[in-house]
Amino acid sequence: MVKFNDCSMLGERRMRKILKIALTLTLVLTLTNIDLLSAEEGNLKLDIPEKYGRVIESYQGKDNRLIVQIQDLHTNYEAQANEAKLIYYLLKNEGWRLVATEGAEGEVDISIFELFHDAATKEEVARFFMSKGQINGAEYLHILKKIPFIIYGAEDADLYKKHLDSFKDSLSYKDDVLQYCWQVKQALNEIKRNIYTPELRELDRKISAYDERKISLNDYVSYLSEIFTEHSIDLDRFPNFERLNGIIELEEKIDFKKVEKEHLEAIKELSQSLSEEELADLIVKGVDFKAEKISAGKYYGHLRRLAAKKNFSLHFYPNLERYIYYIIISEQINHRRLFNDIKSLEELARKTLYTNDDQARLDRLFKNIDILEGFINIKLTNEDVQYYHTHKSVESNASKG
Repeated sequence: MVKFNDCSMLGERRMRKILKIALTLTLVLTLTNIDLLSAEEGNLKLDIPEKYGRVIESYQGKDNRLIVQIQDLHTNYEAQANEAKLIYYLLKNEGWRLVATEGAEGEVDISIFELFHDAATKEEVARFFMSKGQINGAEYLHILKKIPFIIYGAEDADLYKKHLDSFKDSLSYKDDVLQYCWQVKQALNEIKRNIYTPELRELDRKISAYDERKISLNDYVSYLSEIFTEHSIDLDRFPNFERLNGIIELEEKIDFKKVEKEHLEAIKELSQSLSEEELADLIVKGVDFKAEKISAGKYYGHLRRLAAKKNFSLHFYPNLERYIYYIIISEQINHRRLFNDIKSLEELARKTLYTNDDQARLDRLFKNIDILEGFINIKLTNEDVQYYHTHKSVESNASKG
């Protein structure tokens, strides 16, 4: 096993944070070459306790082999401890026996911890190293030997070193590039004051306020929604945005203080028409929900289906009925896609408010500078990289012209 470290320059903790090499830990059933990017979205049902994590999205590959990817906060003790619990749960309940992790190549060797024969001492030492970011949750679980499995470093050593060298090389000119970006933005801001309409300036202020967390997500979504409603823009391509906007509007119609009272009243009334088996099942699901073993959506979804089965109307419990809908819709939101969609909707809002080509050209220049800053700060998203490859030849030809 080769575990990468460069204490002279950055140290393993720092290196893990800055290298953009699969910022995840991946739990796999078998090593495979499934292309997740080209696979169709699937409906994988993987039940995990809500307190450990949640499934964000799933894809159907070309065969029945499975990869479960766990995204975590690196070197965060609480996140890594929770990750160990999640991996243990999956290994125990699914029967999997292979965990692949970043930052290492080949089978991970933890034999040095066998020097501690006392289990409590071994766990205390392992927790110390995990709190310092020197081992991750998967390695911690492997050290405790609570369940047998193999932990394998999934890195390619040559590629890893190439990325590290590229990062080191970029440090020599990082400050100069960032200074250049700042100067260009100052010049563009002067132009902006002269060619932006009041509506575009207001949009620009809202975008900045949201990015700087000066306004809430709900307020920002409501603002964007007003623009699209005013200009009759169809948002069917952005279902996650529409769901969020819908539940924001629904929030105003729910008296949350009355939800639990109506919930207890509805359960009491509904239970009179339930069989012993149905009542026992409802109680178990309620206990599991309280213990965070199942999500609110699963519990309230079951309650709604059970009420419908018994022709029990929830209309007499309006706050509970709206709250159930609110919870179910909330859990249907793909948050990763939502935030990508918000960026796309910002662009759509700009285009909707443009009154001349100069405004569009100016915003494109701002975007290009943001991409350059993202490159030097190693903060580009997949969408940013795609934008760069799509537009680099266009901007190059424009500058030559």
